Amino acid sequence: MEVCERLVDTWLATQRDDEIATLVQGIMKGDITLLNIVKCLGKSLTSDDAAERGKGVSLLSAVVKRCPPERLDKQTMSFFVQKLEESDSVIPALEGLLPLANLPYFLSTEVTEVFRAIVAHVTMRAHVQSTRYIVWRILDTMVAQHRDVLRKMGAELIRGYTSLAEGEKDPRNLLIAFSIDRVLLIEFDVAQHIEDMFDITFCYFPITFKPPPDDPYGISSDDLKSGLR
Repeated sequence: MEVCERLVDTWLATQRDDEIATLVQGIMKGDITLLNIVKCLGKSLTSDDAAERGKGVSLLSAVVKRCPPERLDKQTMSFFVQKLEESDSVIPALEGLLPLANLPYFLSTEVTEVFRAIVAHVTMRAHVQSTRYIVWRILDTMVAQHRDVLRKMGAELIRGYTSLAEGEKDPRNLLIAFSIDRVLLIEFDVAQHIEDMFDITFCYFPITFKPPPDDPYGISSDDLKSGLR
């Protein structure tokens, strides 16, 4: 515990990658647990300074992203879900939830909990593309791996999803959004929400996207058109 506390305190002061790597190694060896790290972050996570609290969440998120699935736990997921309620912690909390969404023991109650928290606390238009991209990847993972759970949410799922999708313009995010839209339209009961789905899909027609000459992402207008077919 003393080693964990020293590493945490050093990272909070320096944000060096070395401490993250050493913490992950400790977890791999069984000498440190994620709960140990949370306990060592106690003062940071309860600080009156929002930026300091966000820094603490960033540390845990950085560790989680490097841990193998067998070293992750559901308690950490609940922690990140709660941190979505704090504006300074939203981004690192989302970064921490992304690898957790791929866990094989991601229960139905946790799927709905994560989805509801994102809808309630993440205002997509307030965030830059890279942050919205994390949300899209979480949603894509949930639709791919937990489709039956989401389908049971019925109208709540469609309303929440369309509120997140509304106004998205970045082509990198739209590629994911269009693939999710297609699944929802084909495999979910959207009969009572056709207008909502129409608003977040057909508003992009005609697709006239022209990538800049030096575009490093290689996304073309045809890619976007294919995503909506």
